[in-house]
Amino acid sequence: MPASSGHAELLQVLRAEFLPYLQTCRNPDQLPDLLDRLSDYLGADGAILWRSEDDLLFALAVHGAARMEWTVESVAESIGMASWRSGSAAVQEGPSRAYRSHLTGVQVAQVAAVPLRGPKGTIGCIELWWKAGGGKPAASSEILVLLEDVLNQSVPALLEYESERRNYVNAISRLMMLYDIGKVFHSTLEMEELAPVICTRVLNILEAESATVWMLDPVKRNLYCAAADGPRTETMRSARVWASDAGLGTAVSQGEAVLLHNVVEPEWTDRWGGSIRSLLAVPLMQGGRFLGAIEAVRGPDGRYFTEEDLRLLIDVAKQATVSLRNAQRLQAARRVNELNALMEISKEITATLDLDRVLTTTVNRITSVIPCDRCTVALHRKGRWALSAVSGEMKLDRKAAGMPELETMHIWLAGSGGDCTVLQTEKG
Repeated sequence: MPASSGHAELLQVLRAEFLPYLQTCRNPDQLPDLLDRLSDYLGADGAILWRSEDDLLFALAVHGAARMEWTVESVAESIGMASWRSGSAAVQEGPSRAYRSHLTGVQVAQVAAVPLRGPKGTIGCIELWWKAGGGKPAASSEILVLLEDVLNQSVPALLEYESERRNYVNAISRLMMLYDIGKVFHSTLEMEELAPVICTRVLNILEAESATVWMLDPVKRNLYCAAADGPRTETMRSARVWASDAGLGTAVSQGEAVLLHNVVEPEWTDRWGGSIRSLLAVPLMQGGRFLGAIEAVRGPDGRYFTEEDLRLLIDVAKQATVSLRNAQRLQAARRVNELNALMEISKEITATLDLDRVLTTTVNRITSVIPCDRCTVALHRKGRWALSAVSGEMKLDRKAAGMPELETMHIWLAGSGGDCTVLQTEKG
């Protein structure tokens, strides 16, 4: 359409003022100021500088009625998305309804977008809109042609520079995070403590709704839930997954990492009690040996997981695998010690008829298997309870300090009618 006097004047201002400024922009930190100046020249009520990543657009700078957290995934009314996909400028006069109604809620007179092209294709776009009744000059075809030409002379280079810098920062942050996670995971070898720590960390770093840690039962040869955190995990504790089960079982048992969106298949959703927006599942493997899996989900209101999230979870799983394997080795070593202690007790019992010697051996062997300060045995003899053996004491002196109190405790325990555990807490 022919340029009006207002548009002709705007073209002169852009050539005389905006172009010289644009040629001085050499740092990505100037992108917000660049967008502000462009919006002010054009009289736009709102503007967003989008960058593309993994087939999505993310806000890099905003002006006016816009927010940085906006992310376009598939918005049919988005002129910015259309311009980015087509690689050419786009304009829409007076949309029939509020533009981005769920975000701006305003009626606009015009929406325009200019693509930003890099060496390998369109890498972003600038989207602008003008409110209805604003009385400000909107974009003409001549203005869009000028902007498309001059913006693509310098802005794509700034976006590439910003992307490289962001990748470096992300790489450093990721290494620091993995280092911190490794320290946390390696701080304990107790399986009961380690699995919940892994689960909570996965939940936090992925901003997931829920997460579970599955471990392979070496006897039953199926997966059991070692830890679960987040909503919809109440029934996970009793859940079992077989390697032959469709979904999680067949995927992770074959060493495959899984990234799924809009999941409705029952083999995945039954455990979670409903549909899933996005799901990640990564096997825990060490030297070709399958140990278990980590699963993370986002509900219907959440965002999609990305390929970057999947790579991050794979790295976390590698750290977790080492710690879980060490915890398994510790459990196996404890089991060996327990069996050895039982064998020694059995040998001692069958090697002598001296009851006091058998009891002394028993209490001392028990302390080597079960961490405790003291182990004692009392026998019911001639109608009364009598202390018979105390760990660390080869010869028992029932009149020594503390021994009468021990006998009194055994009498109390005998009257409890069954097994008894007493815990001293801060509350008494």
